[in-house]
Amino acid sequence: MEKQDKKIRNKLISGSVTVFLILAVCLCLFAFVQVINKGYVSFFGNSFFKVTTGSMEPTIPVGALILTKDIEINDIEINDVISFFSKEAYMNGRIITHRVVAKETSGTGQVLLTTRGDANSSTDIHRVDSDNLIGKVVWVSSDGNFFANILGFLSSRTGFFACIAIPAIMISVFIFKRIMQSMMVDIKRLKSTLDNPEQDNQPSEDSVLPKPTNQVHGMSDEEYEEMYSRIRAELIEELNSGNDREQSKNQ
Repeated sequence: MEKQDKKIRNKLISGSVTVFLILAVCLCLFAFVQVINKGYVSFFGNSFFKVTTGSMEPTIPVGALILTKDIEINDIEINDVISFFSKEAYMNGRIITHRVVAKETSGTGQVLLTTRGDANSSTDIHRVDSDNLIGKVVWVSSDGNFFANILGFLSSRTGFFACIAIPAIMISVFIFKRIMQSMMVDIKRLKSTLDNPEQDNQPSEDSVLPKPTNQVHGMSDEEYEEMYSRIRAELIEELNSGNDREQSKNQ
């Protein structure tokens, strides 16, 4: 009983680990696809970023974690803090978080936002439109926040690929181990069969059937033999009659 409980417990642990690793890999792949397509990770329109410059100090210190919410550019108001992709050539599409200081609509009906960092003395050269807007900042962590440090590591190239590589390696090792265990069991079974070729052919005590007997419902051997001879004779006579009728039809 204890051995069976241990086997069930091991199966539950093994299944739980497998599910966890598969979910981890799926989550990492989901993040990887979003980074490739959008340049950042977004969950249901919410995105986390770590601030790496002091352009928004003291409002947002360096190292703080911010949460941005996807929002239409028409709903952005002056004094809102937003995140967007920089259009500066030397910035190479870097994500910037600055405050909106002006909002206007162009002749074509396009909404344009003028931004500036709280610590900067001048506004940004390029205005933000709907194409490079990411979202509005709705939450800011304190400096040195634990989650900010974790996100900083995960957002780095080393941390990001580690999150994909480590679960993938663990799943590969787990699957390889299961395959090897199954192969070892098959090899042991085959070796046992080869070492004892007659073992499988020997019937067990439970499989030995009782010898047939002529005793049917209390009949003696003589009565049984008489009944057998009578039935045999009737069958032969019936077969001969059938052959005679068949031949008469053919003539």
